[in-house]
Amino acid sequence: MLSLRTVAIITMLVFMLAQSLVFGSSDILSLLMVIIASAIIFNTTLKLQIGNKKALRANAKKNSWLYLLLSDEKSIVIKLFSLASSLIIAILLVMTLKGIVLNHGVISLFILIGIVSFTIFSFLNENDAKSSFVDDNIQTDIARHANDLMHVVIVAVLLNLVLSMLLSAHDTISLLNNDITFNNFDQHAYDDRIEKNGNNHYTRIMINIFIVLDYLKLAVTTTVIDIFMPGKQDKEDLFYIFYIVVLLLNFMKLFAFSLSFVLMQKGMETSMKKIRILINKVYSESKDKKQDVIEITIEDK
Repeated sequence: MLSLRTVAIITMLVFMLAQSLVFGSSDILSLLMVIIASAIIFNTTLKLQIGNKKALRANAKKNSWLYLLLSDEKSIVIKLFSLASSLIIAILLVMTLKGIVLNHGVISLFILIGIVSFTIFSFLNENDAKSSFVDDNIQTDIARHANDLMHVVIVAVLLNLVLSMLLSAHDTISLLNNDITFNNFDQHAYDDRIEKNGNNHYTRIMINIFIVLDYLKLAVTTTVIDIFMPGKQDKEDLFYIFYIVVLLLNFMKLFAFSLSFVLMQKGMETSMKKIRILINKVYSESKDKKQDVIEITIEDK
């Protein structure tokens, strides 16, 4: 039987596939996808914000104004801040996802993300990321929050590192084959732009900005190599130098995507746990009612 985490990751990959196909073709459908993603991520961001509030409250004077302010864990301010954070994270996720799909293709990308995410989550769960030093020296609630935060960061960094390493090879080959510089990166971006179809005014602009920045990244790489290693005509001999520079730039670019991916995965798990609890509750109640009916029937007989 599939574990809850496996089902959550599979469901999330299917949802992200739908996002990548819709975003840029229809503003209304794209907005709907972003709202759904925000709702999923909201569970995790709210939990982390409540943990941050508890950590701050532990350092505030008891019965002080700050202490009383932080005592209301699920205040409207925290909920609004978590909602805004979730919305921004969801937009960054779908924008970066669409950009990666345009560069690397749909099928290969999702196979890659699926394998990498399954591998990381299989070898590193919440218990593995816990620190005995934190548990032994910090209050229980704060220690739990610190461990949750540590797990999110560690998994996001690992996912980001692996994806950056794998995707940078394609970017480096593209760079060497096309000789992208500050003089022509805008032309490359123009050639790969998303065309207007009447329904994608805003999302088209967002994706095209991402495409321009992606080609700008490659132009920066070429410039950096030319500055530190001038006079090198055969750039193919410098493949690994180009690769390292592209890798560093991709690591910065993809971190928002990796962090969003982990937050969504944890939010998806939380949502599925709530759904499972609700289904079990309904099933249990219906089973009890059925049993009561059987008992009443037997008594009547």
